Amino acid sequence: NAFSFIDIFQWLDPAVFVDTHVTNGSDHQHVLTLISTQWNKLGGSLGTYLEQDFEKQIFASLESKGREPIVYVNVHGSSPNQGWQQFWDAARYSSGYTSLYQSLGFISESHMWKPYKRRVENTYDYLASMIQLTAEEGKVIQEKREADRAELLNADSLTVTWQADRDNFRMVTLRGYETSMRKSEVTGNDLLYYDKESPIEKEVPFYNSFKSTKKVAVPKYYIVPQAWSGVIKRLKANH
Repeated sequence: NAFSFIDIFQWLDPAVFVDTHVTNGSDHQHVLTLISTQWNKLGGSLGTYLEQDFEKQIFASLESKGREPIVYVNVHGSSPNQGWQQFWDAARYSSGYTSLYQSLGFISESHMWKPYKRRVENTYDYLASMIQLTAEEGKVIQEKREADRAELLNADSLTVTWQADRDNFRMVTLRGYETSMRKSEVTGNDLLYYDKESPIEKEVPFYNSFKSTKKVAVPKYYIVPQAWSGVIKRLKANH
């Protein structure tokens, strides 16, 4: 499946990529949560454009349609009511892989506990907004993409390790529920509980910046041992 995806992606070489999912993580009132590829990792003029322009237009478009999306609520087993850091989309995720090729990557996550009809309607409006916005911004995206690719080809070093920057954040409006820890009847361990009878709306910090913690020099070439056929296969697949 992974190699089939790579074949299609390399053939299309899309400037914008969208992946639709259903989330089974935290609970909240939002029907749709959205992942944009991490903008520092994408880097260049595209990264700045994604963070300061394109993503904001997506949210504005959906809100004009009466939707209430939020950035992906990236908490697992803990309360989202104190904020969270941006989802780190390593290359094992589609949006992380696409950013390796200066492609704006997005993943929508409709909320599994919301009615199916509402999830479909929200996802449909999201795709419609993405199509319209991509058409309107297509020339800008292509120009920035070409410039970033040219700059990368001349880079002396590249970041291989990133770390969340806890000193930088922006506030987002969470429409969630009051939470508490309760004992699980099954295991006896503490379990996060969402009180559906106590909805809340509050501003919480969203830590959406990452900083480079390790760079490596770009080599002139690699020596790959003949026995490493799996590595050779992947290099060829990814051109």
